[in-house]
Amino acid sequence: MEAQQKWPSKLYKFKSFAQPQQIIDIFENSHIYCSKFQELNDPMEGVFVHYGLKNCIVDELYKAKNKRLIACFTTCIQNEAMWAYYADSARGIAIEIENNFDNSKSNYVNYQSNISEINQIIHNYLIDVNPILFNKLSSFSHENEFRVINKVQDSLKPDNRFINVKISKVFYTNRITQSNKKFLEKLSKLYEIKIEEHKHLKL
Repeated sequence: MEAQQKWPSKLYKFKSFAQPQQIIDIFENSHIYCSKFQELNDPMEGVFVHYGLKNCIVDELYKAKNKRLIACFTTCIQNEAMWAYYADSARGIAIEIENNFDNSKSNYVNYQSNISEINQIIHNYLIDVNPILFNKLSSFSHENEFRVINKVQDSLKPDNRFINVKISKVFYTNRITQSNKKFLEKLSKLYEIKIEEHKHLKL
C-alpha cells in the first residue's frame, strides 16, 4: 500500500436515482451495502497468478476470498469519471461519509501494472487474502478507490451485508432533475441530512 498517501477524513459513495429505495435505505439506516468480489464490476477482481501452488491451497484462497465483503468508495468528489459511471452522468448524488473505519480493515486500493502474484503462503495455512482484494490493475487508477473489507460471519444474515456509516453531507449537481431534487430535499428534511449543490465539477 502507498503509505505516503494522506489518510482521508472523508469518503464518497456515488449513487444514481435509478433505484430510489436504495437511497432511502442508506439515509434511513446509515449503512452501505458490501459486495463479494464476484459481484464487483471489474472482471479481474480478486484474480492472482501463482506458480506451483497445490490445488488445495488455491481452493482455500478462493474460499477465503469468498468470505470477504467489500465496500467501495472514492476519496475525490471532483472525480468526473465516478460521477459519470455511478451517478448517472452527474444526475445522481455523492454521499459524503466520515472515514471512521478500522484501518486494519480499510485502505487505499493499490494500483499495479500486473496481476497479483502469490508465491508463498503464511505458515499453517493462515491465509490473508485482503492484500489480493486491495489490489487492482492500474487501468482503474482514475477511480481513486478506498475500500473497507470485512469477513463474512459463519451464519450470514442480510444485515451482515452492510457496514454502518456516518453521513456528513450529500452533494448533487446542476444536472439533477427537478423531481429528483424535490425527492432529495424531502429525504434531507426527514433524516436531517445536509444537502448541497456541488458547483466545482466542470460540466
